[in-house]
Amino acid sequence: MSDRLKSLERIEQAQSWRHRMLEARLFELQRREAELERQQHELMASVNEYIGGYGQFVELLAAKSRRLEEQLAHIRQNKLRFAARLQEETRRLKLFGRLRARVETVVRREEEAKDLDRLIDLIGGKQAARLP
Repeated sequence: MSDRLKSLERIEQAQSWRHRMLEARLFELQRREAELERQQHELMASVNEYIGGYGQFVELLAAKSRRLEEQLAHIRQNKLRFAARLQEETRRLKLFGRLRARVETVVRREEEAKDLDRLIDLIGGKQAARLP
């Protein structure tokens, strides 16, 4: 395998690794978002359950609800950012795959041309040796 193809293979492996890491990060953000939404739902359920006469308790619940909402907003923003990066990485991987296919074609053609030149030299050399 030529040096160009080996280099392209290493680059492709690095890009694939980065793509997988972005996918994993996006999955983690989705998991955290679901967990925070569940916590928020539980909090609202407890507020509905204990709403009567507990002013201080309601203030604490409101503060916790506000923090959960801020965390959710932050996670959703990160999720959108990572989704955009993942889409860009996917586009790069596809583009790189097409580039690699072109380079492989060029390398293969160069090797075929070298093989043909060697074959012509071999055939030409044998015929020249046979002539008087």
